[in-house]
Amino acid sequence: AVEEVEKPAGPSPILQAFYSREEEDKTFWVSMGGYDAGYLYCCSLDGAGGESEPYEATQSVPVPAFAGDDLPLHSLTFSASGEYLLAGASNGSVRVHPLASAYSLSSLQAYWALSMHDNHYGAVTQLATTYDDQYVLSGGADGNIFVYTASLPTAIEKRMTAAAALEKAPVSLDRESKDIEDPNHYSIEDAKQKAEHDRKMKLAEEKKQRVRREVASLRRTFRKLQQRSRELPAHLQLGTEEFVMDRELEARLQEEAKQKEELVHREMAWEGEKQELALHKLRNRYKDVVECERVTVWAFGSELHVSSFRAAAPSKEYLQLVEKVVSSELTQTPWTVAGKRPKQVR
Repeated sequence: AVEEVEKPAGPSPILQAFYSREEEDKTFWVSMGGYDAGYLYCCSLDGAGGESEPYEATQSVPVPAFAGDDLPLHSLTFSASGEYLLAGASNGSVRVHPLASAYSLSSLQAYWALSMHDNHYGAVTQLATTYDDQYVLSGGADGNIFVYTASLPTAIEKRMTAAAALEKAPVSLDRESKDIEDPNHYSIEDAKQKAEHDRKMKLAEEKKQRVRREVASLRRTFRKLQQRSRELPAHLQLGTEEFVMDRELEARLQEEAKQKEELVHREMAWEGEKQELALHKLRNRYKDVVECERVTVWAFGSELHVSSFRAAAPSKEYLQLVEKVVSSELTQTPWTVAGKRPKQVR
């Protein structure tokens, strides 16, 4: 069956908007909360086709570790060099995303994360970097301001390092070239293979992102169709079963999910038995030895109260001994009744 899509209660609030700083790019990005949290939406400055038509974002980019949890992004800013995007979430965490190119938000994958603000009341509201990207400042709703030593390799540092290396490099036309004797050093062929591998990985990542954007677009279209169906009269509405296109594909997916679930159960069987045994030992050590727990009774009209004692249960050996003593007292022998030992009969 098709999963029922949750209908948002109302429009999502806009938390922050900023212009795209790429050259000849007339777009701006929007971060929203509520139902649309965890994503960055790219919007065109040209707007919608007409005043009566609703505006639809041209692109949505999921922010890793935020999109899955639907965490609102309260603060977004670029570093001084434009090679990094800083994001602050409602759970007090700060993330730094390296960009493929300066001010380009086409893909957000790798990131550095640090949680300093309060997880419940420390939503990051402001982020900033120094002019050389050496320090990052964050301000949160918990009233704290933190300064981090970032040491991000900016474009300015790269140019300065390259210029310094060029100045220090000795110029000698008759310098003898030395062979590379390190067996672990990259050869020309290894360098070519690594460059080709990096190129293939980049293409694969771009294709993956393109597929994800297409899937996200299809999901939004599907939600719109379901919304339009719910707005129709009751006798014209489509049920969730009618949205299923391929029954065999659904059955195959359910079978695969069931097999994966069984595999997880088998993999966790030993761990589950271990935890169950530990629980049994804890119960025997702390719970089964208690005969009566502590009970407190409070009065309704005053602050008076009375409590019982937490009494420990007697051991099995003690109960067996008491039972043996009681049974021996109830069983009276002839010589105890007459007051003297009976005669032996041969």
